Amino acid sequence: MNAIKIITIALLLSACSPNENSQIQDAKKALQEGDDKRAQVIAKSLLQKNAQDTEARGVLAKAQFMKGAFPDAQSNFDKAYELGDKRFVNELIASAVLNEAYDYALKLFSDNSDLNAMADAFALYAALTQNNPELVSEIQKKLDTGSYDSLSQSFLSAKNGQISQALQYAEKAAFEDPNNADAYWFQGVYQHRLFKPDEALAAFEYYRELRPNDARSIYFIARSAVAAGDWKLAKTYGQKLTEIVESHSYGNYILGVTALQEGKVAQAYRNATRANVAQEVELQAKLLRGVSAYEMGNFESAFNDLLSVSIRTSSNSAATAFALLTALKLNDGNSLTRVIDEVFDGGEEIDIASTVSGITYSLAKQGDEQYLASLLFDSLKRVYPDNFYSVTVQNLLSSKLNKEASMSLEELLALDGDNERVLIALMYQNLRENNTEVARRYVDSIKDESVKGHIKVNIALLEQRFKDAYELTIDLIESGRGSNATLNLAINAAEKLETKPDHSHLEAVALQNNLNIFPLKVVSYLNAKSEENKKWLRRQLSQQEIGLKAFFSERFIREEAYGDALDIIPAAYTHSLEDPVTKLKITSLLAVGSTPKLVAFFEEWSLNADSTAPMESVVRLLLGEKKFSQIIDTIEPLSISGKASQTMERGLVRAYIFENEIDKAKALLNSLIEKNPFDGELFYELSRLEGKGGNISRQRALLEKAYTIEPSEKIVINYAYHFLQHSLTGKAVKLLEEHGVENPNHDNAKLLYAMVSVADEPQKALEAYLSVPKTILYKSPDSLNNVAYLLAQKGQFEEAKKYLNIALQADPDNSAYLDTKELIDKNR
Repeated sequence: MNAIKIITIALLLSACSPNENSQIQDAKKALQEGDDKRAQVIAKSLLQKNAQDTEARGVLAKAQFMKGAFPDAQSNFDKAYELGDKRFVNELIASAVLNEAYDYALKLFSDNSDLNAMADAFALYAALTQNNPELVSEIQKKLDTGSYDSLSQSFLSAKNGQISQALQYAEKAAFEDPNNADAYWFQGVYQHRLFKPDEALAAFEYYRELRPNDARSIYFIARSAVAAGDWKLAKTYGQKLTEIVESHSYGNYILGVTALQEGKVAQAYRNATRANVAQEVELQAKLLRGVSAYEMGNFESAFNDLLSVSIRTSSNSAATAFALLTALKLNDGNSLTRVIDEVFDGGEEIDIASTVSGITYSLAKQGDEQYLASLLFDSLKRVYPDNFYSVTVQNLLSSKLNKEASMSLEELLALDGDNERVLIALMYQNLRENNTEVARRYVDSIKDESVKGHIKVNIALLEQRFKDAYELTIDLIESGRGSNATLNLAINAAEKLETKPDHSHLEAVALQNNLNIFPLKVVSYLNAKSEENKKWLRRQLSQQEIGLKAFFSERFIREEAYGDALDIIPAAYTHSLEDPVTKLKITSLLAVGSTPKLVAFFEEWSLNADSTAPMESVVRLLLGEKKFSQIIDTIEPLSISGKASQTMERGLVRAYIFENEIDKAKALLNSLIEKNPFDGELFYELSRLEGKGGNISRQRALLEKAYTIEPSEKIVINYAYHFLQHSLTGKAVKLLEEHGVENPNHDNAKLLYAMVSVADEPQKALEAYLSVPKTILYKSPDSLNNVAYLLAQKGQFEEAKKYLNIALQADPDNSAYLDTKELIDKNR
């Protein structure tokens, strides 16, 4: 870059106003908190004023990169790079690879030094793709862990829309390096995209353990908690977000929802008003504020917010339902017309009750709108007592609102005895409660023959009249009123009969009515192992949907028909880690104890998939099953021949240890250390083996090396325990004290430091104890007793008693706790 350009950039940057500096800090903060939309808005605003602002350009690109907009991200990273700002070169390399600009990525790699592991991993992928073996070798020497290589594969899978595969690579990265925080971060991202909020939550929480100072994790944990319906946890993290930034939109939205749930309507309204400023939650916040205003009786304010949200969303929403109810409350003639004209495009024939009921049902089916649905339910009962069930009550009952709905059924039946929907709902509700009396009383009043027949089948099943139930299902299918669900009822009834029926007639009528007979064939084969059924199942297995494959797998495992399963699963079946048929084959191979066949299966699978992932998965599987000898039989030959990955060899080390083959474990660990000289976990594992063998000096040297490389909480605790076991208390205290300064969030290490400091440094011990979060401290009764003792020594007897009581609840007869109690009671 020429000197004039550099001087120009310097002048532009130095000319930034204090307001612009504040804006870029706001953008960075938004990005750190996970609010990428706000970060982009601020960054774009700054770039409109000054297109050469590389800091704003970098923030914009990072936000785009995190959202998966890799072409836009590369373009902006590239512009910053051309302007001489190389701070974002790592992300630029990653973006270039994700956009398949491999030559450009490799040029950037060659032109820049001091790149991070992520950039190295993407450059490695580019070098592999471009068939550049020399560069591959050079980069592999730089990468001191395989986990970023796996993570780069994960990004590429995600780019191609293969989210499940991306998740597998992210999990593999975490397995290869349990301290790779990015692996857990992207696991959370992928789990969220796969609509698995509980798993996403766990991944983000683990990420937060590894990177406690990254505030973005708080936002994503809060978001995942909301998706999982865990509002208590969401509230905790919503409060954390507002502690960071009082006006944090998503934090205020969460606190507003939980305040409304707790009946704190005014508080909910205030939080919603604060949250309303951000585009990310603007609609949810307006809805929340409208509902809060409705509950406060401020119908005019509520109507404005609710109508605004209704117009911008669809008519089938909570906002529309509340807008309708609020319009009725205002009773001014104009408000209801506005909802009909502006939301429903002027439909004059609209049935308000039916619309609101339909919306309530829709909300009830969505777990995250449960509270709003409940409010609507109550409102509908007040406003429309006569035609409340103008939509199918049975559907409402099958939702999460069945308790509220069932309370009104008897009343509604008394109002309208001919209402078939109410009759059906009432019978199904009683059947769910195993009460057949009411169902039998009313079943013949039902005009719908299909519904009537299915209710009779359910009554027979509950009354254990299994033969009757079986025959009734055949009647339903023969009459054309049956479905695949009816066929499943027939299978369930037949399984309860002492003499298993010949299903040939049922199979014939099911085929005539175009039903899927795969489950019936599975059961028929397990009842009578006919060659004809076996051939049919082999032909059909690959074509079935995942649910029926799971049925097939579950039935064969239940019957322990492992040999038959291996006989039926075709050799050419395409296996994958999440496929129930694959899991059945693995379970069957384990059950029949055929290690050579197990090895051959995984080797062939790995070869076909061109991946070590299947073989690595068998190691994890066998470790979980505690089949250590089989791990040795499976992986040892591969390790000797140089075909085993490091993940496999780490599993083999653990198997050696459990099988007490310590010399082999040590030899393999030393070999792994040669390949990974900066892996603290390997030194730590080897130190444990040396300690078991009584080589104390060698154990201490390895622990020191492990801690120097990787000062994790687990390693420091074990290093400190080593000192304590050999009466080197001073060294343990010093180690833990210094570690605590560098790692203030390692709470278990703090507890150990406090424990060993009680006698000589009581004040420091107390401070350490009290700095540990109560959720962790309360899990350790001994620590609680020590806190009580130290507080008593300072004369704080009432406070000491609180801690001691919790310890005594866990162990009321502990003599040490009783001694502390006596000390406190004497002086109170």
